[in-house]
Amino acid sequence: MLKRSGPLDIALGSTPVCGALALFAAEWYRREYQRSDGWSWDPVFFGVNFYADPQARERLITSGLQKYWSRPVHRFDSDRRDFLGSLFGEGGLPFQLLREPGSPFQLLLKRLVQNHERAQQLGASMVEQVQGEVERLNLPQAFSRPVSLQMFAEMTNELVALVRDYGLDAVSDPVQMLTDSQPRWREQFPLPLDHQTGKDLLNGLLKTATIELKHQGARDAVMRLDCTHFWSEHRPERLLALISMPEKVRFILQTPPIAMRFDLTIVEGDEVLANLGPGYAFVNGLVAEVKLRQTKCEVLRRRPKARLYLAASVGGSVIARLPIANAPVLVEEQPMSLARDGGRWQLCGQASFSTASQEVMLVLPADCSPAQVSIEGELVAEVRQGPLCLGLQSVMLSGVGQALVRSDECYRIAVGQQQLQAAAIELEGQVVDWHSNPSLTFLGLPRVPDALQRAGAKLFIGGVAIEDAHPQELLGSQYAVVRDRDGHALMRRKVGILPTDLRIEFTAGETAGQATVAIHTQRACGTRIVSARLDARKATPPASGWTKWHLSCEGVPPPTFLLQLEPSLLGDPIHLELPFPALGCMLFDAEGDPVEKTLSLDQLLGTRLFLFGHPSVPKQFDIEFRLSGYAARNAHYAWSHKVLNQPVEVSVFSLRDHIEDLLSLQTGIDQEVQLNVKGNGRSVQYLIRRHSAVMKYEQNRERVVLESSALREGAYPEPALMLLHNPSLPARALKPLLSEGVITGEYEVLSEVAKDGPWLVVPQKDSAMSFRPCLVLGNWQKPQEAESESLELITTLEQASTTFYPGQKSCPFVPVLDSMASNLQHSGWDFFQQLDSNFSYLPMPIFEAWKALVRHPQALAVAFFKFRMRPNLIARLEKEFSVFKELMLISALKDAAKQYLAYQLALEVEAGVAQSKLEQMLSRLALSFPAFGANAQAFVAGKSMGAETRLPAAVCSFAHNDWYQELIRDHAEDRWPEHAGPDLERWHSQLPTPLLLIREQSGFRHAVMYLPIFSAAVAAGRVKFGDIFSHTGDTIFFLRKIRDFDTKWFNAMYEYSLSRFLSEQEQALEEAAA
Repeated sequence: MLKRSGPLDIALGSTPVCGALALFAAEWYRREYQRSDGWSWDPVFFGVNFYADPQARERLITSGLQKYWSRPVHRFDSDRRDFLGSLFGEGGLPFQLLREPGSPFQLLLKRLVQNHERAQQLGASMVEQVQGEVERLNLPQAFSRPVSLQMFAEMTNELVALVRDYGLDAVSDPVQMLTDSQPRWREQFPLPLDHQTGKDLLNGLLKTATIELKHQGARDAVMRLDCTHFWSEHRPERLLALISMPEKVRFILQTPPIAMRFDLTIVEGDEVLANLGPGYAFVNGLVAEVKLRQTKCEVLRRRPKARLYLAASVGGSVIARLPIANAPVLVEEQPMSLARDGGRWQLCGQASFSTASQEVMLVLPADCSPAQVSIEGELVAEVRQGPLCLGLQSVMLSGVGQALVRSDECYRIAVGQQQLQAAAIELEGQVVDWHSNPSLTFLGLPRVPDALQRAGAKLFIGGVAIEDAHPQELLGSQYAVVRDRDGHALMRRKVGILPTDLRIEFTAGETAGQATVAIHTQRACGTRIVSARLDARKATPPASGWTKWHLSCEGVPPPTFLLQLEPSLLGDPIHLELPFPALGCMLFDAEGDPVEKTLSLDQLLGTRLFLFGHPSVPKQFDIEFRLSGYAARNAHYAWSHKVLNQPVEVSVFSLRDHIEDLLSLQTGIDQEVQLNVKGNGRSVQYLIRRHSAVMKYEQNRERVVLESSALREGAYPEPALMLLHNPSLPARALKPLLSEGVITGEYEVLSEVAKDGPWLVVPQKDSAMSFRPCLVLGNWQKPQEAESESLELITTLEQASTTFYPGQKSCPFVPVLDSMASNLQHSGWDFFQQLDSNFSYLPMPIFEAWKALVRHPQALAVAFFKFRMRPNLIARLEKEFSVFKELMLISALKDAAKQYLAYQLALEVEAGVAQSKLEQMLSRLALSFPAFGANAQAFVAGKSMGAETRLPAAVCSFAHNDWYQELIRDHAEDRWPEHAGPDLERWHSQLPTPLLLIREQSGFRHAVMYLPIFSAAVAAGRVKFGDIFSHTGDTIFFLRKIRDFDTKWFNAMYEYSLSRFLSEQEQALEEAAA
């Protein structure tokens, strides 16, 4: 048709002909494009017998792609329109390149599937994962286009979903099983299926994904608290730890907790590295079981030799912690080996070990050179050129054999052999509670784990076996070495050993800058205070065995000081970092400096609040977070801490989720939270903002300017520009303007901004500092009122994004969401997927589309299915908006389930398989929504609920009474939340058949008793939320506090009540049908 369309000028005048050209170019790229074609228009025009110059091409593609097919034209990073890339992107993936002999396509998909779960857990962008792998595999340019990257990401998601939904990892022939269950499964992939090679390629990809996920499932089945370390040439100074956690953990407590909500963090020593959010504990005696929201977490190691812990805190104070295996990396002290893992290197062993890998990077200790490495067997050693690994030299080993490293110790590294001793060795014993140098310091002698002792391993301190040395000779800072029977070192690290009777006491002085520290031990031990800010004076000891120091300083005292201990002349001194026992309370940042009165969320990492008491009189400190300037000032969090001799350290970072809860009560982005601390006769106040800085766009100068900030000196934000109505485009970094090489705080905005809009200036993904997003209108103009109110013309989220403006009478997102709620294939779901993929690191309330979705129950229920009930997404929606998921309408969820089932059947999925997929999806929702029990899942899935749902309330009252007595016992000493208690009790008493037959005279317990029943009634559609509560953010805040007071009681009563209400609906339908 195109060859018969006539001259170019005729083609330009015909929109259908231009549309045909766009279709031809897309299909040609998908079917015929080869590596030799390059990135050129010539092969396309050769096939249609005419040529168009750049100006004509613009008219052809704009008319054909945008006008005829209503598809977007993409842009380069320079903001120029990418006409050729847009056409090729519509075609999919270039099949001829995929089927080339030796194509790394299979390897690419294998790596993507391997990294998929980790990316999902960490909230990482799958598109960025694809881009990194494409670059590492050096794939052709065609695969590096944004559209191709998006397709690879979608293919990976779809392959993983197919394997999981159909249980393909449990069958021997996944292709045949899937073909029998869903004959049209291949149509979901952008490959030509009329070619047998295309079908074979997809079959191979499915088998690869199945094998990888089967291996992953085997690893997950034995998951424990463990970590794996990674290093990359791109950041040679950094060491990352990927922490794996089971779905449930158990903490051993010292005392009963004051709250069931635990704040979970990853700590290195006692420094917080990552915040995992809240976890709700089921407490039995002094054992607390907590279900984790995420099972993967990646952290940057700051002190690799230190141990890592999963810590549980209440009110910012740690109440329990669990050690994470394989955490210490003894950099500089012993050899360590890295094996290639995709685009980075994985730590596979330390000291002496065996590895199955036949190519490893051997990183040498600080006191060792490549000349001290000898080779045995068919092993090749090559001194590595390039960036130093963590500042250390390395040697590449390849082949099969062993290497001996002879430095202060002899190490044996076996390469290409059966892997032995994969886990790092950790000495056992009583470890001091404070930061120390060496980082591992014991009270008394350490010991080798029993399993290693049985294998013949021995511990040497300072080169002497501990059984052959005098105890005094082992004290101090010395190297500890564990050797096997052959004398090879299995572990070498510097440790500190202190006398077992060492005791340290602190006493605050008359003023904040005065204090006394006393050290007790019956062994001879030299002491010294090391601090440039303190004046230290030795005092007369109170008794034998004691050493006493008076400390004083001018101004604000430091948060900590160093105590040097010399328990032996044979070992080096040991330094302990101890808290300065001041008076009152003080807030310090990560650098140990006093915090300004205003700080941002970004600055909370490492921020610690020290509470100081008095040795003779216990002091109580009250800590409170409250939303500043908010009308409903009763919404707050508060804790009390009693302080005796030892100062109490409160991690403000571990309380970040509570701060964000308060910030979510309003829809704006400029709120502030007050931190109020009262105690010891005084009070202090700090303000915590969401953002570190404010950026402003100056249109006349085409500049984005840092208007105000609360940043550290010399630090600046890293802004980028995103197109609001096209989230598929990555944000483009703005270039900072310099003055004599110094950043001025101004950033240049490209002139291309005037060609589109609106734009949003946002932080780059890796920016350590946030700022308030800044709107740049570009060529956007406010719609006329009549135009903006013509909502029937708005059919896409892209249109809604360009039509929206604050203060509109009608929200342009609503009609689009109405359509999306009844169409799982609506383009709006791609919009949300791209927003989540490219901009998940930004707060959701920035985007009007997310805000509108949360306010649309039907579309929100469908969104849960579209995002495959992803726990981290559901948690973000609840955290960043005033969402109380237990109020979600079950009817909306049931309608969404019907659509999901119909969509599967339309794909010719076997009915039984489609029903099974739906039930799997609903059980996945229960991971984020524990009270969404089996009966509610059955109701939503269209199945009959259990017979127990129709038992009379009197029969169930025995169980209710047991639950309630346990609730009272667990909270006998606690203050119960009372919000709307009388209203809830009155509503329950007016039910035709009350569900809870317990008569409680104490009115302060009514809110906790009846909220789960009322919430279930709202979810079942039996009552409206507004019958008791107002629709405000602070109301949701109070409901969360009531729910979180005891989640065990709330979930049990909610699940029972919801089942009863839904059962009544089921009975009514049965009677109507009869």
